[in-house]
Amino acid sequence: MDDEARSALDGVAKLDLENGTQFTLLVRSYKYNMRTINFWLNYCVFPRETKQFPSRIMANAWDLTDGGRVVGFSGTKDNKLLLPAAVTQVVPDDDVLAATDGKMLALILDNDAVHVIRQHDEQQPYSSAVLKFAVDRGTVALIAPAHSWPA
Repeated sequence: MDDEARSALDGVAKLDLENGTQFTLLVRSYKYNMRTINFWLNYCVFPRETKQFPSRIMANAWDLTDGGRVVGFSGTKDNKLLLPAAVTQVVPDDDVLAATDGKMLALILDNDAVHVIRQHDEQQPYSSAVLKFAVDRGTVALIAPAHSWPA
């Protein structure tokens, strides 16, 4: 930075970010300046983006099962491997309750808005076919059991 530019920027009171010439000079002078970048990171970015709090304000299923008797309903049995170790899945003795997964699948498949992709081009990965279908149709949800995806 030359002496004239330095004297124009030698005090905070002289800074006017609405002045295009001055703003251009500031950007040109400080955009690769490591002291400026470190100051910005240490005093502006890091304190705001890496805040630590004295206590957590959220919990997951593992936190909710920490001690005590756990009773709940997860919906279907296909996600049992994701449940916390303290949660065990009990298969109901009642045939009506045991048929819940099949009833939900029938409801989904009977919906006219649902399209089942059964076959795909062997030259194209299955995931690409699903993504293309979703984008072409403006799909809002993709539902697939984990065992239906090819390895």
